Amino acid sequence: MRQRVRFALAAYNAGLGHVKDARRLAWRLGHDPNRWFGHVEEAMVLLQKPKYHRQSRHGYCRGSEPVQYVSEIQTKYDAYVRLMPAEGTETAPAENKGEASENVDQGIE
Repeated sequence: MRQRVRFALAAYNAGLGHVKDARRLAWRLGHDPNRWFGHVEEAMVLLQKPKYHRQSRHGYCRGSEPVQYVSEIQTKYDAYVRLMPAEGTETAPAENKGEASENVDQGIE
């Protein structure tokens, strides 16, 4: 699922045709066309070079932009996941423990 999201983000940023070109290029270079990091992302950057984009179906692509875009979103996602507690370890909010009424009563007087 994560790979699909990464490819969707890259396609949103650069266009589906360029992502398909990068996947084909990755395959020709011996990389896995179904993995983004370390595989298709490397091929995407190569689509900036005439040697590669002239052979591609959709031509030149500013490949470093979708690579940076996907990387930044992945970094933010990973940071959010680290902030979230693991399943089953959440503590109940104060109002569910009966603590809320004490705090509210103190503020009224």
